[in-house]
Amino acid sequence: MTDPLTILPPDLSNTSTSTLIAWLGAIQSTLTSRNSGGIRAVLLTEEIPLKIILLVDDEKAVTDLLQVILSIGYEIVIARGSSAALKAVEIKTPDIALIDWVLGDESGAPLCYELHRLFPDMPIIILSGYRISLKEAQEVGAVQVIDKPYSPIVLIDEIEKLLGGGVE
Repeated sequence: MTDPLTILPPDLSNTSTSTLIAWLGAIQSTLTSRNSGGIRAVLLTEEIPLKIILLVDDEKAVTDLLQVILSIGYEIVIARGSSAALKAVEIKTPDIALIDWVLGDESGAPLCYELHRLFPDMPIIILSGYRISLKEAQEVGAVQVIDKPYSPIVLIDEIEKLLGGGVE
């Protein structure tokens, strides 16, 4: 079997629930069996607040899957579009944002720009199924672009690089 951490299924909207559950089980098993390669365990207690990831994607299957993967070590705030994301950040200030470049009928670019204006020190990663340049992403305030399909390990590594780990 291919290492489940190698690639995120490119089209989760057409993936069956049983396939996703099997894939998540394989990821859990793989993460549990690894002793190195950047995988680390963090003992979390109520006294140690988690860093907050704002995840903005219009595809429920993507947000559900990333929530499972990233919730080990981070608090995840999910928004399905720009207006929901801006309302969410009024309630909780994220430490990092993961923004889909295409949010249904709207572009994620104006959201990136507005989040950068509101939180100039917050890193923004654009997740995109379209090839966009880092320069184009930086023009709207993002610091990184990760092309779909992507490895969950690549995403986790990038988040940890930008935040320095999952706990404050």
